[in-house]
Amino acid sequence: VAQEPPRPVCETCKDRGVSVCRLCASKACESELPFESCSVAQDCGDCGGVRLRDCTMCEHAAEIDVAAARTTLELWRNTLRPIDEYMNTKDLVHIESAHFIVTSDVRKTDAKRATSQHAAAHWLLDGLERQRADFCAEAGCKDEDFGGKLHVMLWIKESDQSKAASRYTLERANAQAKLMGAKPVISLLCGKGRLRTDVDLRHALVHQAAHCLLSSVFEPVALMNDKSGWIDEGLAHYFEIKYFGEAVEWCNVDPKVLEAAKLGRFEAHVLDGLAHAAVPSLSNVAGSDLLGLAPLQRVFAWSYVDCLMRKYPGTLARLAKQLKKRKLVTEALQLALDLPQADFEAAWHDFVKASYTLKPVRK
Repeated sequence: VAQEPPRPVCETCKDRGVSVCRLCASKACESELPFESCSVAQDCGDCGGVRLRDCTMCEHAAEIDVAAARTTLELWRNTLRPIDEYMNTKDLVHIESAHFIVTSDVRKTDAKRATSQHAAAHWLLDGLERQRADFCAEAGCKDEDFGGKLHVMLWIKESDQSKAASRYTLERANAQAKLMGAKPVISLLCGKGRLRTDVDLRHALVHQAAHCLLSSVFEPVALMNDKSGWIDEGLAHYFEIKYFGEAVEWCNVDPKVLEAAKLGRFEAHVLDGLAHAAVPSLSNVAGSDLLGLAPLQRVFAWSYVDCLMRKYPGTLARLAKQLKKRKLVTEALQLALDLPQADFEAAWHDFVKASYTLKPVRK
């Protein structure tokens, strides 16, 4: 039986029925991780952000419905236009991924791959997605355990930060603000005040994202305001030290009090406390809102969280779930880890002695 000759291959679309949009090819999204939508791509008048167009050189069936995809993206863009209108600007970059929305006015960063406003927003979004993945893996939670997506807003004008913070986080703050719970929002002023460099911005973003992720998992409760400030601030410092080797962000601490504390490397302070029998017990650190914790108590709060994340991986989220039910830390440890508090504190002592050093280890 004679076989049919192979169908000719369309040089334009390779028989896909769609070809790459050439008008926006030079504005490719520089993202290392998957994302869902980007306003810079969506602004292309030819493809509307689909990045593809129907092939006009052949009659092959299109592998995707370009018109439908374009309509979907336009509907997404319309959900964010109220922000542009309220902030009275058309220059914002909006990007959405599986777990975050980034709205950015930051023009560029010093990172090699983030030298434009568009690239900077993708770079920061990638960092947020990596942090969330680490949080889930180390704390022991899944996508279905969270509330809504965390919306991060970044501004370069103090007036914009104040305006956005008041509306979207319900805080009047001219530098940093956050709304925790089921639909968390972070709003930061970049390039001024304490967030003058990329490192400053990343520290603040990592610190505040940790607070918001913890508040959103399981029940929408901000533990820092619910008698469990230790685990909230401890987790935020944990991620700062994990990524940068030091913690520089402190929530609700008077700068003069912080300066008087003369804190350096957290590990050294914890080891010094052990050496001089000056360790606050977990009960002493737990049971207070964040405002009630002195700087040195927060250092030990970090260490208790450090122990949970590294010695008992996958348990911190379960512990937080019990704390959100207003369980005392003794009962919460028993329910979440099946561990008496005395046994946990003994394990913490062993963990610190085996893991901490007085001086940084060269890598």
